[in-house]
Amino acid sequence: MNNVDLNNDVAMTPIGDAINPFTGTFDGQNHSIYRLYLNNPTTGDQGLFGVTQGVDSYISNLNLVDVNITGQGNVGSLVGRGRSTQFNNITASGKVIGNGDGVGGLIGTATRYNISDSTEIKNSNVSLF
Repeated sequence: MNNVDLNNDVAMTPIGDAINPFTGTFDGQNHSIYRLYLNNPTTGDQGLFGVTQGVDSYISNLNLVDVNITGQGNVGSLVGRGRSTQFNNITASGKVIGNGDGVGGLIGTATRYNISDSTEIKNSNVSLF
């Protein structure tokens, strides 16, 4: 994978949704995605990944630069709704706007899917404007 510049003009659909969440592993290998743009003010679960789920879901080593994301609820630069997902070494900068509950710079909403599971964020940072 190389760095990707979406230049704010590529129509994106988040990876995974409530019916078919992302359940795998994504290693960005410390590459960057520039200018991710999502403008869906009446739709929830917005981010590069809409919904992630499961103890085997792991997202790591990725930089999101100058994002511009708008959604209803569960809105974040990386993940709209993360359930029992592990995150490591993620950075994000840009703008995240939500018109409902669950809005965050990196993850809109992070929850456990099962009582024995957990969502964990390590070595990550966000810079929003």
